[in-house]
Amino acid sequence: MFHFTKKRIDATLDLIYYPHISVGWDNSPRIGKSPVMKNNIPENFAKALCEAKVYVDAHLKQAPLITINSWSEWVETSYLQHVMFSDTGTWKQ
Repeated sequence: MFHFTKKRIDATLDLIYYPHISVGWDNSPRIGKSPVMKNNIPENFAKALCEAKVYVDAHLKQAPLITINSWSEWVETSYLQHVMFSDTGTWKQ
């Protein structure tokens, strides 16, 4: 997850880095075989957002920017909207 890469990013890149968080991705229904993001449950999304905020807060000389991937792709599980959660912590309508 994000916390494993932020130290490497600072040590190896001579660029301004802005954290990017994704809500999920599964393109396999459209193209057959593709990488699939797993464990995209609300708790992991919240954890990633918190870790991105820690990174941004530690880099005061750059703009406090965190980007979030969400393409409104229901088939590809890449959507972000207000929904209720089930008892198991997964999305439900």
